[in-house]
Amino acid sequence: RRVHGGSSRSFQFGFAMPDDIWSDILSSSVKAKPTLHHIVVVGDRQSGKTTLVSAMEDSSNTEEERLGVCMEYTFIDEKNPANGDSSNRVQIWTLDGDETHTELLNVVISKKSITDLLVIICVDFAKPWLIEQSLERWTKLIERAVEHAWTELGDPQKKAAAQQQLLEYYQKIRLGDAAKSLPKVEGEDEDDKKNFTIPLDDGALVVNLGVPVFFVATRTDVLNSLDYTREYSLNPELHDLVQQTLRKAALKYGGAVIYTVAKQSRTQTRLIREYAAHRLLGTEFDHDPEDANRECIFIPSGWDDLSKISGLYSKDRKMAEVFTGAPRTSYIELPKPVETPSLT
Repeated sequence: RRVHGGSSRSFQFGFAMPDDIWSDILSSSVKAKPTLHHIVVVGDRQSGKTTLVSAMEDSSNTEEERLGVCMEYTFIDEKNPANGDSSNRVQIWTLDGDETHTELLNVVISKKSITDLLVIICVDFAKPWLIEQSLERWTKLIERAVEHAWTELGDPQKKAAAQQQLLEYYQKIRLGDAAKSLPKVEGEDEDDKKNFTIPLDDGALVVNLGVPVFFVATRTDVLNSLDYTREYSLNPELHDLVQQTLRKAALKYGGAVIYTVAKQSRTQTRLIREYAAHRLLGTEFDHDPEDANRECIFIPSGWDDLSKISGLYSKDRKMAEVFTGAPRTSYIELPKPVETPSLT
């Protein structure tokens, strides 16, 4: 048998093939290597991290209780905003909340990923009395891992550029909010407003990691449960105090705050995925902030300030003082002592 169309070469199989057939096959089958982006998801054990990531993947198993072990990995292919091709791969690493696994942060937050990284810190609203200590713990661990990665990279200019990019993005959002209230000056055009800069607010972007951070609250609908309210003797002020605590932490890192519910809302998880793509890939993003609906809060980076946050809860109290029946100890399981058999 002969294959027509150009010069041919005979093979022992008894037919001939064009000289360029293999290059044609290779060029059509080998896809361009995707551009890699990275998301690291952290939080205490059973705080909804794995379920959140599953929902971001559009998985059908989001309502099942899934427990991660040490470190989980998955990825999402996002379309290139320039040509529509799925040439951007977002790698998602989910760290188990056990104390013994935190050193794995240096594996995924490394010199290879630090310049194209986003961090998600999950806090569980089903255990709001632990939120303060959880935030303190994970922000410190992330700070340490990010600084280690920048040091490992050994390029101060890239670090400074990443920090400047984060600052400029934050200022751009703040400017968009502030420019609406700027007085119109005779002879001024819109470009003049775009060039206007404003100083950072008190408490805003105090720690610039050079990496965007999302603070995601899981199971926010639990606080509205009447049985839950009675069990822990909660008062209505708790909602505002919890939100205030979370937003203050996010403001410090120039981060965003996003609420999700126990049975993952496709709307909120889709928002997280789209906002992550926007921050990592520069895709279009057009979602208004939401600070009224207690189950669907969305505070984008750069929108918040202390004046908005302070209006939530005016009393100088911590969350542990609001609870009368909630446990005070961490639910992170500590290693059990090894029992040695007695000699007889």
